[in-house]
Amino acid sequence: PDKRLNLGLDLKGGVYLVLELDMDETKRALLQERKLQLREQLRSERILAKSIEIKEDQDALLVSVVIPPRVAAGEERRGYLKNAEKILNDLPFFDPPRRISESKDEVVYLVKLSQDGLKKYSEDAIDRVLDVLRNRVDAFGVAEPSIRRVPNQPRVIVQLPGAKDSSQALNVVKTMGRLEFKLVAEKGGAPWMGSANVPPPEKVPDDCEIRFSPSGDWYVLKKETLLTGDRIRSAGVRQQGFGYVVTIAFDRAGQRRFADITGNNVGKHLAILLDGKVQTAPVIREKISGNAQIEGNFTAQEATDLARILRAGAFPVGVRVGEERTVGPMLGRESIRNGLKAAAVGMALVVAFMIFYYKLSGLIAVIAVLMDMILILAALAGFGATLTLPGLAGLVLTIGMAVDANVLIFERIREELRIGKTPRSAVDSGYRRTLWTILDANITTLLTAIVLYQFGTGPIKGFAVTLSLGIIASMFTALVVTREMYNIIYHRRTVKALSI
Repeated sequence: PDKRLNLGLDLKGGVYLVLELDMDETKRALLQERKLQLREQLRSERILAKSIEIKEDQDALLVSVVIPPRVAAGEERRGYLKNAEKILNDLPFFDPPRRISESKDEVVYLVKLSQDGLKKYSEDAIDRVLDVLRNRVDAFGVAEPSIRRVPNQPRVIVQLPGAKDSSQALNVVKTMGRLEFKLVAEKGGAPWMGSANVPPPEKVPDDCEIRFSPSGDWYVLKKETLLTGDRIRSAGVRQQGFGYVVTIAFDRAGQRRFADITGNNVGKHLAILLDGKVQTAPVIREKISGNAQIEGNFTAQEATDLARILRAGAFPVGVRVGEERTVGPMLGRESIRNGLKAAAVGMALVVAFMIFYYKLSGLIAVIAVLMDMILILAALAGFGATLTLPGLAGLVLTIGMAVDANVLIFERIREELRIGKTPRSAVDSGYRRTLWTILDANITTLLTAIVLYQFGTGPIKGFAVTLSLGIIASMFTALVVTREMYNIIYHRRTVKALSI
């Protein structure tokens, strides 16, 4: 009762999405992540870093290490730089550091992202995207989703049966959920921002960028991301006036970092960005040791959805929609109707032929075919498989294939009867002598179905699964079920003639 047969998009309707990594965004995220990590590591080892710059055109980090007077020369200097180089050398996904300049007071290193490292990072990132998607789907209770990774590609296929273009489920999957905290740049002692009806500046400093709010207001922000949503422990919703705000609780490390940010930037504006859009940019009045909140023109549903997304986690890297298509439920219902009609017509022809040609034995074969269908559908439901249109075609094909073994058995029994054997002996010989022929034919087809499943994609795999289950079920019903039915009918009876 707790298991039911899932219908695919082509039968039920819904949304088919292909999410793929944005490689440029992935590289930027990796460089930014390692920049923050490197700064903390160097600081913990008491190594002074004058600056750590991201060189996007070279996919590299430019690290300037300051030589303090206490280690200005000799073994102390060599040991100090060796320690710094060890940290740079251990940086995951990057090539060994290369010195590009050196002076008495400073050494500059270039640490470049390796191609193998980027590939490994992408592999890890797509796995984390899968985890985030599953967490979100679980949090929102999306019914019967299918989330799977494309083998050997940084892509994820998401199928949402019953979803529509503007549905909540679709928005949950497509939203990045990336939360960032950045400082608003200043110009002339005032925050550098403006309303939607004022044009933004055409040029900003290299360490700044222009971002917009959902209403079109613009902000000039420092490029450096001070804090991200990775440090969120929980998120909730609170009513404020006539609107709603999303409250954020950080973990311990996040609280310490947020306290440092607010304590060092009192009087400045701190922008809170969600997926690259500025939601709010309040002024920092004092050091905040607690948590934060996101203000915006949220409805109750929007605020609740955002809180759930933040709790489930943001996509770890840039993800974009590579393909999106919607299948209407009308098309699915028509496919089911046509499939059932084809199955009914095929079943009727099989029943008519088997009963007309093989009489009572034909009726036994028909009962076996019905059991075959029940076993296939039960197996699909039990394994949590999804029935698609190709799978439905495989189901119809199985009806015809299911009687093949019975035809072989019945014809062999007829031959045994012609040479004068008794009905009981003819039945025994018929099953015994056709066993290996039936196994050979079905196992060959089963191997073909396995190959289709292994190397095929979505629809082909659906057909292969149904075909495989049909082959196994038909062998069982033909060799076991029909034999037992003969035993039940003719048990302890003196039979002079078989109805065959």
